[in-house]
Amino acid sequence: MIKLKSHYFQVVLTTVLLLICSKESKAGIQWVEVGVNGLTCSMCTRSVEMSIRKLEFVDSVVMNLETTEGRIFLRPNVPFNLGQIAKAIVKAGFSVQFVKIRLDMDDITIHPTGVFVHRDQTFHWIDYSQVSKKQTTLKIINEGFLPKKEARKFKKKTEMLKKNSAQDALYVVEDN
Repeated sequence: MIKLKSHYFQVVLTTVLLLICSKESKAGIQWVEVGVNGLTCSMCTRSVEMSIRKLEFVDSVVMNLETTEGRIFLRPNVPFNLGQIAKAIVKAGFSVQFVKIRLDMDDITIHPTGVFVHRDQTFHWIDYSQVSKKQTTLKIINEGFLPKKEARKFKKKTEMLKKNSAQDALYVVEDN
């Protein structure tokens, strides 16, 4: 009987340790939100949704015709490319109004210059100041992620930073 209880205890302890150790970190990108110009019907929305769903790093997509926005959930631990999301929207026949990411700041180290790397993607946070919030929403301001008129507002800053930054960096600002 004692051996049986001891074995049972070992099985339970091993199971608990495996669950604790295998639990994925929730830190990082919680979701990507996109605004899409030109969505006027459910077929348009479905076209964009299906185009985005084809990307291997996308887990699920929820589109909203009323707001012409979509929320994209990424597969955990799979490299992603936000530029491919913007291209998928254009490929479906629409233009990108905005791309935002919701970040859980646990386990993300941001350099005082605003540069950080998450899942092999380099980000450069423009006008970065110390983050006191656990979660924040950042808007990507690179060309192709905003309408041209809005992108021009950030052009001088991003061009200046490109000289000293990683070539594939995505430039972001905090979304208020």
